[in-house]
Amino acid sequence: GEGVDVGEAVGDGKCEGGERVEGGVLLFGVTAGPGCGKSVLSVLLQQSVTHLSILEHHPQPFVHTISIDGYHRTNDFLESHMLLTPTGPQTFRQFNGLPPTFDIESFVGDLSRARASRLSGESDIKFPIYDRRLHEPVPNISPLARTVRCLLVEGLFLLGDDYPYQHTDVMGLNPLQVEWENGVAPLSRIRGELDYIVSMYVETEDVRLRMLERKVATGRTAEYARESFGRVDLPNLVSASAAHG
Repeated sequence: GEGVDVGEAVGDGKCEGGERVEGGVLLFGVTAGPGCGKSVLSVLLQQSVTHLSILEHHPQPFVHTISIDGYHRTNDFLESHMLLTPTGPQTFRQFNGLPPTFDIESFVGDLSRARASRLSGESDIKFPIYDRRLHEPVPNISPLARTVRCLLVEGLFLLGDDYPYQHTDVMGLNPLQVEWENGVAPLSRIRGELDYIVSMYVETEDVRLRMLERKVATGRTAEYARESFGRVDLPNLVSASAAHG
């Protein structure tokens, strides 16, 4: 799509447009790899759109923001589902943050409902959030007001290709494809629900330093932070960078 400058703080930006539902809620995606500034940009966009909508005398709230983080699988799911790796069986928790550890099917379904809510008259859409104190998703806690005309959607995978990523073969993650084929929606369905998507890119080394600092700040050891970055964050970052183009 046509390139857009989203500022040095979040890196280079590109915007892709889809087909919107006439009269429906506009869905605007903000995507990038981990540690690239998605949340910061989403907050700035929400503030800017809110300010403009007030100037235009639109009913408030005019814009609502959700994150794919709210669609993390529960801790019970992560602990009860296993996959085979070269070093033996491991729980999904060890790979928390890769696509199969998200409920993509519910995410796509909620986007579709929100997109058409003004036309369908549906008024009880409530999105989940991810509680970082509990380290657990909390369902039905973020309601979509009837006045909302723009839904900002922030998160990984918004431009993702169907999982598994090609480069994960060398990591022994092919067994995840079995879980994917047993009913988890392909990532490519996400972009079909969005009207516009801004993608951002930040250099890998900059992201690595940010993520290591973030993990250590939450009480993790430096060794854990490095290992987790290579196991989960780096594959997601490589995929997001490839989608950014």
